[in-house]
Amino acid sequence: MTLWDVTVCDYPPELIGNLFPAEEMLFEYNGPAIFTFKTRWNGIAIAYLSDEDDNILRYVIAPTNQTIVESLKSGIISVRNALDQPVIWLADVTTSDWSISKCWQLQIKDLPEDAIPKLSAEMIPLPVPKSFFTEATGVSKWKAAKKNGLKQCFIRGGRG
Repeated sequence: MTLWDVTVCDYPPELIGNLFPAEEMLFEYNGPAIFTFKTRWNGIAIAYLSDEDDNILRYVIAPTNQTIVESLKSGIISVRNALDQPVIWLADVTTSDWSISKCWQLQIKDLPEDAIPKLSAEMIPLPVPKSFFTEATGVSKWKAAKKNGLKQCFIRGGRG
Protein backbone atom coordinates (compact mmCIF):
# COMPACT_ATOMS: atom_id res chain seq x y z
CA MET A 1 0.00 0.00 0.00
CA THR A 2 1.29 3.48 -0.85
CA LEU A 3 0.70 6.55 1.28
CA TRP A 4 -0.80 9.59 -0.45
CA ASP A 5 1.45 12.56 -1.28
CA VAL A 6 1.39 15.45 1.18
CA THR A 7 1.57 18.83 -0.55
CA VAL A 8 2.06 21.19 2.42
CA CYS A 9 5.34 22.28 4.02
CA ASP A 10 7.08 20.06 6.56
CA TYR A 11 6.75 20.78 10.27
CA PRO A 12 9.49 19.94 12.81
CA PRO A 13 8.41 16.67 14.55
CA GLU A 14 10.23 17.62 17.75
CA LEU A 15 7.70 20.41 18.29
CA ILE A 16 4.96 17.82 18.79
CA GLY A 17 6.87 15.32 20.90
CA ASN A 18 6.36 11.55 21.06
CA LEU A 19 3.03 9.95 20.32
CA PHE A 20 3.96 6.93 22.40
CA PRO A 21 3.39 5.91 25.06
CA ALA A 22 -0.26 6.80 24.60
CA GLU A 23 -1.97 8.65 27.42
CA GLU A 24 -5.34 6.96 26.80
CA MET A 25 -6.12 4.33 24.18
CA LEU A 26 -9.60 5.03 22.81
CA PHE A 27 -9.73 2.46 20.01
CA GLU A 28 -7.42 -0.33 18.91
CA TYR A 29 -7.71 -2.40 15.77
CA ASN A 30 -4.54 -4.32 14.93
CA GLY A 31 -2.67 -1.60 16.83
CA PRO A 32 -3.27 1.94 18.11
CA ALA A 33 -6.00 3.54 15.99
CA ILE A 34 -7.35 6.43 18.11
CA PHE A 35 -5.61 7.61 21.26
CA THR A 36 -4.51 10.65 23.22
CA PHE A 37 -0.94 11.55 24.14
CA LYS A 38 0.93 14.26 26.03
CA THR A 39 2.40 16.90 23.76
CA ARG A 40 5.76 18.61 24.07
CA TRP A 41 3.96 21.70 25.44
CA ASN A 42 2.27 19.64 28.21
CA GLY A 43 -1.14 19.65 26.58
CA ILE A 44 -2.95 16.66 25.16
CA ALA A 45 -3.61 15.75 21.56
CA ILE A 46 -5.71 13.12 19.87
CA ALA A 47 -4.23 10.89 17.17
CA TYR A 48 -6.22 9.06 14.50
CA LEU A 49 -4.64 6.37 12.30
CA SER A 50 -5.38 7.58 8.79
CA ASP A 51 -3.20 5.44 6.54
CA GLU A 52 -0.33 2.97 6.65
CA ASP A 53 2.14 1.03 4.60
CA ASP A 54 4.66 -1.66 5.57
CA ASN A 55 6.92 0.74 7.50
CA ILE A 56 4.87 3.86 8.26
CA LEU A 57 1.72 4.62 10.24
CA ARG A 58 0.22 8.00 9.23
CA TYR A 59 -1.69 9.75 12.00
CA VAL A 60 -3.88 12.85 11.91
CA ILE A 61 -3.19 14.73 15.15
CA ALA A 62 -5.27 17.49 16.72
CA PRO A 63 -4.83 19.44 19.93
CA THR A 64 -7.61 18.56 22.34
CA ASN A 65 -8.79 18.80 25.92
CA GLN A 66 -10.54 16.52 28.36
CA THR A 67 -14.00 17.92 27.50
CA ILE A 68 -13.56 16.99 23.82
CA VAL A 69 -12.20 13.55 24.73
CA GLU A 70 -15.11 12.81 27.07
CA SER A 71 -17.61 14.07 24.46
CA LEU A 72 -15.99 11.80 21.87
CA LYS A 73 -16.01 8.75 24.17
CA SER A 74 -19.66 9.24 25.04
CA GLY A 75 -20.74 9.67 21.40
CA ILE A 76 -21.74 13.32 21.77
CA ILE A 77 -19.32 14.42 19.04
CA SER A 78 -17.98 12.50 16.06
CA VAL A 79 -14.36 11.46 15.55
CA ARG A 80 -14.12 13.98 12.72
CA ASN A 81 -15.45 16.78 14.93
CA ALA A 82 -12.79 15.96 17.52
CA LEU A 83 -10.09 16.20 14.84
CA ASP A 84 -11.46 19.36 13.20
CA GLN A 85 -9.42 22.01 15.01
CA PRO A 86 -8.02 25.25 13.53
CA VAL A 87 -4.56 23.67 13.23
CA ILE A 88 -3.83 19.95 12.96
CA TRP A 89 -0.79 17.88 12.09
CA LEU A 90 -0.11 14.84 9.99
CA ALA A 91 2.66 12.59 11.29
CA ASP A 92 4.37 9.60 9.73
CA VAL A 93 5.46 7.23 12.49
CA THR A 94 8.00 4.52 11.72
CA THR A 95 6.95 1.06 12.84
CA SER A 96 10.52 0.09 13.73
CA ASP A 97 10.99 2.55 16.61
CA TRP A 98 7.65 4.44 16.90
CA SER A 99 9.30 7.81 16.21
CA ILE A 100 7.89 10.56 14.00
CA SER A 101 9.87 10.51 10.75
CA LYS A 102 7.96 13.32 8.99
CA CYS A 103 5.38 15.83 10.09
CA TRP A 104 3.21 18.50 8.47
CA GLN A 105 0.98 21.26 9.85
CA LEU A 106 -2.30 21.74 8.01
CA GLN A 107 -6.07 22.01 8.32
CA ILE A 108 -8.59 19.21 8.00
CA LYS A 109 -9.75 20.59 4.61
CA ASP A 110 -6.24 19.86 3.26
CA LEU A 111 -6.65 16.10 3.77
CA PRO A 112 -8.07 13.68 1.19
CA GLU A 113 -11.68 12.85 2.03
CA ASP A 114 -10.89 9.14 2.43
CA ALA A 115 -8.09 9.93 4.92
CA ILE A 116 -10.45 11.10 7.65
CA PRO A 117 -13.57 9.61 9.19
CA LYS A 118 -16.99 10.47 7.82
CA LEU A 119 -18.80 13.14 9.80
CA SER A 120 -21.15 10.40 11.02
CA ALA A 121 -18.35 8.18 12.43
CA GLU A 122 -18.87 8.10 16.15
CA MET A 123 -17.64 6.18 19.14
CA ILE A 124 -20.33 4.16 20.84
CA PRO A 125 -19.45 3.44 24.47
CA LEU A 126 -19.59 -0.16 25.64
CA PRO A 127 -21.85 -1.89 26.30
CA VAL A 128 -23.41 -1.23 22.89
CA PRO A 129 -27.16 -0.59 23.20
CA LYS A 130 -29.46 -3.29 21.83
CA SER A 131 -30.97 -0.74 19.44
CA PHE A 132 -27.63 -0.70 17.59
CA PHE A 133 -28.11 -4.30 16.49
CA THR A 134 -31.25 -3.46 14.57
CA GLU A 135 -29.04 -1.96 11.84
CA ALA A 136 -28.31 -4.32 8.96
CA THR A 137 -24.52 -4.36 9.30
CA GLY A 138 -24.25 -3.73 13.04
CA VAL A 139 -23.98 -7.33 14.19
CA SER A 140 -21.30 -8.39 11.71
CA LYS A 141 -19.20 -5.27 12.37
CA TRP A 142 -19.54 -5.75 16.12
CA LYS A 143 -18.48 -9.41 16.00
CA ALA A 144 -15.48 -8.58 13.76
CA ALA A 145 -14.36 -5.72 15.97
CA LYS A 146 -14.78 -7.73 19.17
CA LYS A 147 -12.88 -10.67 17.70
CA ASN A 148 -10.00 -8.35 16.71
CA GLY A 149 -9.40 -6.83 20.13
CA LEU A 150 -11.98 -4.06 20.50
CA LYS A 151 -11.18 -1.79 23.41
CA GLN A 152 -13.60 0.53 25.26
CA CYS A 153 -15.83 1.47 22.35
CA PHE A 154 -17.12 0.68 18.92
CA ILE A 155 -16.70 2.98 15.91
CA ARG A 156 -19.69 3.29 13.61
CA GLY A 157 -19.63 5.25 10.36
CA GLY A 158 -16.34 4.65 8.53
CA ARG A 159 -14.14 6.89 6.42
CA GLY A 160 -15.05 9.59 3.89
